[in-house]
Amino acid sequence: GIAIPSACSAFIGITEPALFGVNLRYMRPFFAAALGGACGGWYASLRSLGAGGTGVSGIFAFPLYLHDPADYLICLLISLGVSFLLAWVMGGQEENLHITAPVQGELIPLAEVNDPTFRKGVLGPGIAFHPTQGKVVAPMDGKIEAVLKTGHAVILSGRNGAEILIHVGINTVNLEGRYFSAKVIKGDKVKRGDVLVEFERESIEREGFDVTTPMILVNAEKYDLTLTRAPGAVKKLDEVMLIE
Repeated sequence: GIAIPSACSAFIGITEPALFGVNLRYMRPFFAAALGGACGGWYASLRSLGAGGTGVSGIFAFPLYLHDPADYLICLLISLGVSFLLAWVMGGQEENLHITAPVQGELIPLAEVNDPTFRKGVLGPGIAFHPTQGKVVAPMDGKIEAVLKTGHAVILSGRNGAEILIHVGINTVNLEGRYFSAKVIKGDKVKRGDVLVEFERESIEREGFDVTTPMILVNAEKYDLTLTRAPGAVKKLDEVMLIE
């Protein structure tokens, strides 16, 4: 929403929206633009290209280069092309995290969880699920920060540092690891959809435990969390939260 209009204004010589709204915010485009501009300047230096007066840059500056418009056009194309290719190769760095459902089942508000610690948001904001299958997958690309030795809970961090806790069941720590099998260890890098934990849902329920699975943003003081899906049936990897 910012990049397209700011790019248009940059072409006519007003670069501040692109510089402060996109490039400096994400940094990689900033370095790409700086290197692209350097390459265009290098060509201008080789060709001894100079303006016939002062004014804006961009496409409206052609009257300043009427003595050599072809070289000025080549200079612009070099700057644009190198910047574009470098930004493409380095990739973007979106700060927002799109969090997807780690289980298949029913999404419920955190306020409906049968545990005061989760229900009151003591550990942080989030949502919960009634899983219908015994498999938990990564809701985002990230790094495993912690795996409880009982295997019923995992914390992973995203690229912007947001930390997500996925806690399978209520008071399931009392099972001491029975019916749980963690598939990751601390320090592992995971991709969205990778299996984190497998559990025997029916066996856990036979033991009298609630398998409701909260998903919590534990360092919420640094971020804004928005729920993007209403309560109801969800499939694994349906988007449910946005962290900014």
